[in-house]
Amino acid sequence: MSTGPFLVTSEQTSPITDFYRGRSLFITGGSGFVGKVLVEKFLRSCPDIETIFILIRHKKGNNPAQRLEAILNSKLFESVHETSPELLRKIVAIDGDMTLPGLGVSPSDLDTLKEKVSVVFHCAAAVRFQEPLKISVDMNVLGTKKVIELCKKMPHLKALVHVSTAYCNCNREVIEEKIYPSPLEVQKLVNITSFLEEFKLLEKLTPRLLNGWPNTYTFTKAAAENLFQEESVDFPVAIVRPSIVIATWKETLPGWTETFNGPNGLNAAAATGLLQTMLCDSTKIADLIPVDVVVNLMIAVGWRTATHRTSTIKVYHCTSGQDKKLTWGQLITLMFPYALVYPTSHVIRHPQLKFTTNRLWNAICKLYQHYIPAYLYDLFLRLQGEKPKLVGLYTRLHRAINTLEFFSLREWTFLNENTKRLSLELSGRDIETFSFDISDLEWSTYFENYAKGVRTFLFKEDWSTLPAAKVRLRRSLRSTRKTNLWSRMSEQNTS
Repeated sequence: MSTGPFLVTSEQTSPITDFYRGRSLFITGGSGFVGKVLVEKFLRSCPDIETIFILIRHKKGNNPAQRLEAILNSKLFESVHETSPELLRKIVAIDGDMTLPGLGVSPSDLDTLKEKVSVVFHCAAAVRFQEPLKISVDMNVLGTKKVIELCKKMPHLKALVHVSTAYCNCNREVIEEKIYPSPLEVQKLVNITSFLEEFKLLEKLTPRLLNGWPNTYTFTKAAAENLFQEESVDFPVAIVRPSIVIATWKETLPGWTETFNGPNGLNAAAATGLLQTMLCDSTKIADLIPVDVVVNLMIAVGWRTATHRTSTIKVYHCTSGQDKKLTWGQLITLMFPYALVYPTSHVIRHPQLKFTTNRLWNAICKLYQHYIPAYLYDLFLRLQGEKPKLVGLYTRLHRAINTLEFFSLREWTFLNENTKRLSLELSGRDIETFSFDISDLEWSTYFENYAKGVRTFLFKEDWSTLPAAKVRLRRSLRSTRKTNLWSRMSEQNTS
């Protein structure tokens, strides 16, 4: 039987693209790492979307419109500029702030959101581990509460996707895709933090309030999840929990990243030779997940939540430990060769990061491999009449690394049955376009692109500087060989 020239086969259909066609979205955190990739993905893969409203606050003298323009002119959106620049007009900045009443949204903008928006992605968060508890509560807990209140005013709302973290229940070793009891009743947490802040006691008592959670970020993200149950929301909600989010895998620029936070900062510090030793168990799982995988899952979850109503809040883990196991030791083995093939021009010392689980030995290594060279270098700068910088840099680096030790010495099992089932529900073009299946992820190839991305997007170095960078790297190697005895001692004491 003839099918006719215009018959669309099942392989050509895209239920997800069809769902988002003509819809307007509201995104918080659209100026962040995950948010930017989410916006760019929507423009490329759902071009018939009506409008993407992004909540953006004033920052460093720039208003929301100026900040949006800077975002859209970044390297990430280059392909959209080249192929479909008219799509960029679909993105609209909403002047607001997560910490202000009603998100700081004006009455006219609120009316627009209420009239048009049918899907909300809540990505905004205070992600610094060492953030004061009051700031984390205001942003991660009260900010989420304000998003829920806004969503209750949207008559056309079909789905709210809340981005949490796989580590919000890191007080457990095996974590299921469900909401666990809050570490502290949300309203009580808000009242306590406000009371203690008023009497200048909050910073001192924060460790006791955390009660087993390693930092204010994971603590407040756990509390935020419970808001959806406490508020008894009557609209479709789902939670996506990514693990450690890293540079893009495939889209749109392999290896793209823009932030020195988390593993990117460690990678950059190791690539420059700045970081030589770290407290880390090389046998534990490093649960890393590329940001484009996270975004594909978020978009699919938005579709699934809107089209398949459930009586419970679905949680989806976006993690790699169950499907593509990678230990911290394997990470270093795979990553460092590419740091030497594509060296940065900012190499200070020869890259040779070593892990150890021995705190005393790590302290000794920090003294001899970090601080003594730093003091000598800064002394040289002073003698040259220049401002010292390396000791201060190491102090900030160690402060950041100290907040990661809880995670680098442990591992968790993140069950991901909901995510796997959702992957099997994709059909037609969605299987390729919105895939979050990492079964064909090759870590070696990934880290090669990651190394290139660190050089290009983090350090913003042109490839014409690579020959000079390799010369600088060889010089650092000759200098390192003079301390080869210490390196051998270090290897014998690492695990």
